Amino acid sequence: MITFHIISSHEDEAKEIAREILVAKYALHMQLDQERKMILNNNGELMDTVNYKLSFITKALLYSEIELFVKEIVKGKFVYMYSLPISQMNVEHSAYLRENLK
Repeated sequence: MITFHIISSHEDEAKEIAREILVAKYALHMQLDQERKMILNNNGELMDTVNYKLSFITKALLYSEIELFVKEIVKGKFVYMYSLPISQMNVEHSAYLRENLK
């Protein structure tokens, strides 16, 4: 299992991605968090932007399939995607996910 993260700069886009992923059963539930990203521009000034991060648990073997699925939804717009492995999970929730995910 992995925690899959998708970061978009548009809230409506993040919500559409969330809906499509849930309908396709790539995830059974997810979180949508608003995050502030701060970077330095070329002049050394601090730039402050808002991004929207979707996080959900899914099967590790679905990563590439989900990545292609999301690219179809956003149609050429950039979204940042990555995953983190889950090393421990309670047995009951793990079984529930395995039985109900795609």
